[in-house]
Amino acid sequence: MDELILSTIWQNDQNNLSQPNDIPTLTLSHLRIQGALFDGKEIKPVTANTPPFTETPPLKIFWTKEEGEKTQNKEKLLFLPLFSDLNRLEMIFQISVPCPISMQNSWILAGVAFFLNQN
Repeated sequence: MDELILSTIWQNDQNNLSQPNDIPTLTLSHLRIQGALFDGKEIKPVTANTPPFTETPPLKIFWTKEEGEKTQNKEKLLFLPLFSDLNRLEMIFQISVPCPISMQNSWILAGVAFFLNQN
């Protein structure tokens, strides 16, 4: 159990992480993001016309063993919080999104986060 990590795959980015077919997954749909746009492959800045919250593609989550190869790729991933609601009081877990290392601090300072519920 100590070797297991919570892994995620965005439906639009199946190359992000290979998921064995025999592992049970949970799909989270209708997640909302605040502070950025995300299409499942790339995080992008919002524009003046962007609504405060935008919907993301479905996200698959599952438990898997951590491997050295995946650890190396973590440098290219930004881990953003998933909150239960807009109050940001209850963080559920962190979701990984592809992001160049040079941009990661900018997104963290912008307070980008995902939400299960828009209420």
